[in-house]
Amino acid sequence: SLLYTKSIKVEQFENYSFKFIMCYPDETFSYVSNLNDDTLAESEKFTMERLPNVIREIAPDLMLMQAFGFETCGKYRRIFENIGNPSIFMGPKTDLHLISNDKALTRKALESCGLASAMAPGIVVSEENRDCVHDLPFQFPVIVKVPTLEDSKGVTKCLDKDFMLTALDMALELGESAVIEKFITGKELRTGVIEDENGDLTLLGIIEYDVEPTSIRDYDMKFGSGKDSTGREQIKYHLGSLQFVDQIKEAKVVEKVKDVVFSTFRAMDIQDWAVFDLRMADKGNVYVLEINLFNCFGEFGLITRLARSVGIANSKCFDMMAKKALRRIKKTNNGVNILSSLQFHGDISA
Repeated sequence: SLLYTKSIKVEQFENYSFKFIMCYPDETFSYVSNLNDDTLAESEKFTMERLPNVIREIAPDLMLMQAFGFETCGKYRRIFENIGNPSIFMGPKTDLHLISNDKALTRKALESCGLASAMAPGIVVSEENRDCVHDLPFQFPVIVKVPTLEDSKGVTKCLDKDFMLTALDMALELGESAVIEKFITGKELRTGVIEDENGDLTLLGIIEYDVEPTSIRDYDMKFGSGKDSTGREQIKYHLGSLQFVDQIKEAKVVEKVKDVVFSTFRAMDIQDWAVFDLRMADKGNVYVLEINLFNCFGEFGLITRLARSVGIANSKCFDMMAKKALRRIKKTNNGVNILSSLQFHGDISA
């Protein structure tokens, strides 16, 4: 989270001043004006009981959550929402963050929206119904996933039943359920969608990862084993180059991707932005692997890079999303301003 947040160049957002609340694993927090190492080292830590008073002191207009993951995101968003108003956050709603951070919940949500076909054929397995794996409605190979793990951890491609049962045992040790789905031979893609002030959707750049059609993009492909100058593990996923699909030459691919991600965005009632991991079968069908709602507006931010690839500047995208959130707050609070971690110094009607 800190890596992402430090990549935000606050000076490019002219109408906004930033304050940062750092929440720590020991249930304390600090309130700082910048994220310099010296500032963080010297900052005073407070217990969470002090948080409401600090928020009232800041008197912010908006909040942008930088924590991600099933437990962290849900926990801290709920804390801040209980202090103020759920509309305070830029981006998708908390409930959707919790759903998207759990691949089993995502599958169930799409099925309930009538979009089961947007995902590869699959089932959700727990200890209570694990006998169903002996009669799968699809053929091998299959993928076994731990629903709440990220970065392809707990994702295993299985060529036969014995291997699948072993992978399932491991998955159920790591979580309460597992997802088993048919493996889709084809391309692995990633794209983003943003929603403007009028509710219109824009498809951002489409990345095609360098993955063999019969392989998956696993953890080792995302994170390198090398070290950077500080001795930390180098993140290939974010620091490497991204190969974008030519949206003119690959117009048919773009239309198929757009149809699936726009339908999913609307059916799930997502607001502001979303990132979609996709698999495109050899026959051209597009399937949603997962939905990612995290966004940092920093140099490492994927929405930033996807938007830039289609000519949308980061400052413009941020300004649009901030003004949308400000309008939501005004609508839900009858014009009464409430808390957050950004302060806006402009005209939301501009």
